[in-house]
Amino acid sequence: MPETVPPRISIVVPVYRREGLIALTLQSVVDQTMRDWECIVVDDGSPDRTVAIAQQFADADPRIRVVTHPNCGSSKTRNRGFAETNPCSEYISFMDSDDVWLPEALSVLGKALDEHPEAVGVHGLAEFIDGEGKAWHPGEFAEAGRTRYGLNGNGRLRRLGVEEPTTFQTVLGTNTVYPPGVMLARRTYYDKAGPFDSTLARMDDWDMVIRLSRLGDFHFVNKVVLLYRRHDGNISARSALETRQVIRVLQYKSFFSPENNEAMQEIARKVWRAWQLMIISDKLRSSREKFASGNVAAAAGLLPGILAQLYRYMRGYPTLTGL
Repeated sequence: MPETVPPRISIVVPVYRREGLIALTLQSVVDQTMRDWECIVVDDGSPDRTVAIAQQFADADPRIRVVTHPNCGSSKTRNRGFAETNPCSEYISFMDSDDVWLPEALSVLGKALDEHPEAVGVHGLAEFIDGEGKAWHPGEFAEAGRTRYGLNGNGRLRRLGVEEPTTFQTVLGTNTVYPPGVMLARRTYYDKAGPFDSTLARMDDWDMVIRLSRLGDFHFVNKVVLLYRRHDGNISARSALETRQVIRVLQYKSFFSPENNEAMQEIARKVWRAWQLMIISDKLRSSREKFASGNVAAAAGLLPGILAQLYRYMRGYPTLTGL
């Protein structure tokens, strides 16, 4: 009996209650011009027709397989999907169940990763679409992904050129490797990084990007490869207050992680202070503009925030409270 050749790329699609969108996501996988892949759809206990719709795709294409388990959250669902992939595939991508790849996405990302053997992975850009699949704020999200920062020699942030990689110091401050489907990484580094952190209520994907970046850099691909859907059921559309709290937890974990060596600890301290300086500078600029326009009360209202940011800079590390 001939040996089965493993797929080049393993795709994991965690899904929960996406009966209205999962077909569009899976069709974008099927439509990839790069054909050498497998796709593991992991349903997280959906009570609707999500599984039935996904199974229709699996019945029509043997490269797609559907796995189900009781509801347990995104991180455990991603981990289950990774465990179900072919252990001999070379590259891994995690695709959110409401996003859509452009047809050339895997070809573009795979080619870039082939050409950069030094890279842990590669990542491209995404553009917004609304719940109906129409373009929303064209150019805005791609530019946000393109706007990556690193440290200069004076402890300040500088914008990286498109030819520069995305590094540990870049993803500590903000995650431009988002949503997950813009990234393709080597399986060997996922094996080294370990599973997604199930203790994080959200942003376990950002945490994974940080953990991978400790192992090496990401090559940046200055091309849009994915359409990022914004809709009422979108997990990342939750309240700003909740989002800030989750970010605080992630920043605290990343800053004090035992996985940081001495050099990474120093980078973490510099990055934390550099971001505080940037925020202080932005708030001072806004305060001056409001004062110049005669809105003295609004200008004065920014001062407590500036002082709090200055305190964070002097302290030199994040806390779980954010103070």
